[in-house]
Amino acid sequence: MANLYKTRLEQLGAMVTNRIHTTRLKDRLLSVLPDLRAHSQGRDTLLLFEKDIGPALKKACDHDSDAMHLVRAAQVVRREMFQTRFTFDGAFHADCQKDSVTPSLLALVNMILDGANIKHQTKLANTNTTTAALTVS
Repeated sequence: MANLYKTRLEQLGAMVTNRIHTTRLKDRLLSVLPDLRAHSQGRDTLLLFEKDIGPALKKACDHDSDAMHLVRAAQVVRREMFQTRFTFDGAFHADCQKDSVTPSLLALVNMILDGANIKHQTKLANTNTTTAALTVS
């Protein structure tokens, strides 16, 4: 912000020879703009208008919540994948590719493709197609 302020002063024809004192600049901005709030984060200070704080915090919380849901889904799929043991006896069985796709992975992919609709989950018609697509990829 101090660099932007210095650049703007120079554009307006003011001669700036000293470094801009950032704390004084922040204090001047806060005194002139009553809705402006300062939030310290380490050595940085964020200047936000009061009306922007609520939506910004909600957006950050929503993204954190989405990330936690994705982490949980990945943990479920990984746990089931690593608990499943396959043995190879020198020949492939007829359903070996279908059996290699865990139910949780299949359910997750079906939910991504079809949505979390119970009608889609109870139909097994698309399950074989999804299983085949997963084993090929």
